Amino acid sequence: MRRVGLVALVLALLVAAAPLAQLASAENDRSAEVLIQNAKRLQQFVHYRNSLISTSVNITLLNETWSTILNLTAQADQYLDLAVQLYSSGNYTAAKELALKAMDLYSDVLELQSELAEELGLELGGVAVVPPAVEAARAAPPEELERVLLCRMSRKD
Repeated sequence: MRRVGLVALVLALLVAAAPLAQLASAENDRSAEVLIQNAKRLQQFVHYRNSLISTSVNITLLNETWSTILNLTAQADQYLDLAVQLYSSGNYTAAKELALKAMDLYSDVLELQSELAEELGLELGGVAVVPPAVEAARAAPPEELERVLLCRMSRKD
């Protein structure tokens, strides 16, 4: 009898905890989504500054730092692509980790871009430089911004 009461209590706790688990999963989903969105914004900014550098300078003047910038950008892009895939498959924790890795690499790239620009005498305008596509879409809903950014990125490929 005591065992039946214990089993009933455990079942009641499991049923009561199910909505909490669902809520935690929804929060994990949302935080992964936000991280990926922010990583995509950072990706767009990095690619924009890369294009400013590459079109402003004779390519033969670019040094080892430029190669490092391109390699880190490609690696960050791969992390972000994988984060998006993992998010789509429901693996939100791994998606968040990879989005954070991508953002960390993009941050390193921004630092290197600034150093290279200073070395070459280029004016990137600091952190305030906003790609035209982002500026034009700022007032638009997030779905429109993502569409504009994806469209712009696909034209670069």
